[in-house]
Amino acid sequence: MSGTVVVAPILLPQLISLLFGAEVAAGAMANLGFGAQAIIKECMKNAHAHREKEKARLGAWLAFHERETATMAESLALEEFITASEQKLAHMTLSEAAPVRQEDGAPAAEVSAAHLALGAHRLAPHEARQMLREMSEALDAFPEPYRHAAGNPWERLRTRLAAVEAGLDAGKAGERDEMLALGKMVRDSLAAFLEGLRRRRLHTEKTRQRMEEALDAVLFYEKVAGSFDGELENQRGELEGIRAQLLTLCAAEEIPEGALDTLEKRLGTIRGELDRAAVNIAQRRGLSEAILRHLSEMGYETMEEFHAAQDGLMHRAALRIPGGELLHVGLHQNHQMAFEVVHERPPSCDANAPFSLAELAQIARQEERWCGDLRELVRRLVAEGYQYGVSFEQHLKEQSVKVVVVESAEDLLNGAEQEADAPGKMHLDA
Repeated sequence: MSGTVVVAPILLPQLISLLFGAEVAAGAMANLGFGAQAIIKECMKNAHAHREKEKARLGAWLAFHERETATMAESLALEEFITASEQKLAHMTLSEAAPVRQEDGAPAAEVSAAHLALGAHRLAPHEARQMLREMSEALDAFPEPYRHAAGNPWERLRTRLAAVEAGLDAGKAGERDEMLALGKMVRDSLAAFLEGLRRRRLHTEKTRQRMEEALDAVLFYEKVAGSFDGELENQRGELEGIRAQLLTLCAAEEIPEGALDTLEKRLGTIRGELDRAAVNIAQRRGLSEAILRHLSEMGYETMEEFHAAQDGLMHRAALRIPGGELLHVGLHQNHQMAFEVVHERPPSCDANAPFSLAELAQIARQEERWCGDLRELVRRLVAEGYQYGVSFEQHLKEQSVKVVVVESAEDLLNGAEQEADAPGKMHLDA
């Protein structure tokens, strides 16, 4: 027979990242009871809905998202133009630059002879002009709005090509090395500009992604923190502050380097706290409901539903065992359950009076009944997914039996009962 019993979890609940949804969390919820799982799933469902609704109405975020999306699209279009220009220049060679006949109709043989007469270090005028035309065509592929973008070398290169063309017009011979160096300069300048564009676009895209992930987490966990009747108010207040800071960054012309780092770090800490707290609260609530439901089905009368104890470290409830005597139930923060049989005397009796033979017989009968009911209760809880086993039992001894003087059920429910001066008198709210 067991008067005092501790029932401990065989497997503790795992930490679940609520933000990633029920599909990802399903495996981690295996150690939770069915009732706790239902609470967590409902919490996640409501949090996802809240996030999408809030996100769709935040003007600062919507404007930021639209602005950043347009910037990335513009950058991507410019990258495509530069890539096309690079491809034109990559296929430009001196052999391709030389036409079969000159503009005046001279045969190819005469062109080759003229080229040999100039020497290998010089280009024929038409070759130099052909190279300049191809370089100019590559630059002219830039649409007008992009030619003056920040960092774009278009103006500088166009000026340089114009100067070389003016030299040719003035009769200056085209030096092979100079023209090749000019072509390389144009290609290298475009390649450097393209690389810079890509880096900036990727940085912009990464920043926008980080902003969205942070805002998603804030909006999601705001609802999680608000789903547990004020038990997570501290974290909820911090999330409101982070939300305000994120929206301020959305409205800024440019997000300062490192501005997101501190917010992300603090948000990560709060997420971990809320994940852990939500799982623990859900397990406690699911288990509380299951205990009272199963004991009620077994004939127990709930005298006081689960409530936080004065020390804040335990939740307690009280039930009347069928046939008499009280059962005190405690749920610890570590998910252990504690049960204690307490002798019940009517208000006209002295709490400190010695036990009569009738009382001792009653206590023994009820303790034996509770022993059988405890096994059934644990069996039912395990069937609902709560992984528990009896870890401690202590038989009732006459000198250790606690006594409570019950005046009325209303006193129990309202918690209005006051402790008596006598040390043997115990109360449900003690």
